[in-house]
Amino acid sequence: MSKLIGIVGGMGPYSALDVNKKIFDNTLALSDKEHLNVVLLSFCSGIPGRTKFLMGETLENPASSLAEKISPFEVDIVAVACHTFHTPPMFDVFEADLQKSTHPSQIIHLPNAVKKEILKHYEGKKIAVLSTVGTYELQLYQQLFDNSTVQLQFPDLAGRKAIQEALLNPQWGIKRKGTLSAQAKLLLEAEIAKFYEADALLLACTELPLIIQQLECSLPIIDPNLILARALIEAACPQKLKR
Repeated sequence: MSKLIGIVGGMGPYSALDVNKKIFDNTLALSDKEHLNVVLLSFCSGIPGRTKFLMGETLENPASSLAEKISPFEVDIVAVACHTFHTPPMFDVFEADLQKSTHPSQIIHLPNAVKKEILKHYEGKKIAVLSTVGTYELQLYQQLFDNSTVQLQFPDLAGRKAIQEALLNPQWGIKRKGTLSAQAKLLLEAEIAKFYEADALLLACTELPLIIQQLECSLPIIDPNLILARALIEAACPQKLKR
């Protein structure tokens, strides 16, 4: 019997749906009954702000409340569909709190899964990275690849602010509805065009895979949502993973 997968969403909600769909798309199943058991836990409210905590604007760590909300579901394998959440001040607390529960879960660490895949295919290459300002400033991926031959490339300050606006603008940002507005499209394509020397583009925000097919981009895409989905299948029932 396969293990129960838990996808933690709500940060934002559409990205977790994308991971869930990609689990089904990458599962060997001849009927609906042969698919894996998945619980989508989308906590859109009641979780303290991640960036506010990381920037010292609040002392309330969202990791503890998130672990508390997950515990009753008794999932065997869990993953959080948010890159910023994996910075140590949050992820380490989340992992420790979840392991104290009555049903400890195996946790798939999204950035570690991404790193493993990149090292497999892009050793010694240049990888352009699009992310939120929080993920960049907390150096999540910079530290992860610090001792590797992979060269990460990031937008400049103005570019990072433009990407943040494309993602979080309250009127037309991608996180609002999981769709691409004309304004966000212009901002993202302008930044992607600057990475013409890169070997691939890492979408280090879980909303970006939702809209990447609508953007002009000639670079190979590294889709963390797909990587996470496949890692979850591998952990739950490896014989069901499409190769």
